[in-house]
Amino acid sequence: MTEVQKETRKIKDSIVEKTKERWQDKWMHGQLPRNLDEKLVDIEQLYRWLISGDIKGETESTIVAAQDQAISTNYFKNKILKQVIESKL
Repeated sequence: MTEVQKETRKIKDSIVEKTKERWQDKWMHGQLPRNLDEKLVDIEQLYRWLISGDIKGETESTIVAAQDQAISTNYFKNKILKQVIESKL
């Protein structure tokens, strides 16, 4: 490996580490990496579940409906009722 390649690898590793830290610092999005680090999640079982694709059916439609309802409700409050809505809860 040349010096340029080594330096490039160090920079890429640094970017990956900073991205991971920013991700973990987010309250909602950082739950998975924090729980993985704390060994609260069985990683093998998690990946089997994700690969199997069991995220569908009524659960998926319920989640989408809830998200749509929240978005439209916040839009209504903000645009129609002229209320200030905090979008990063």
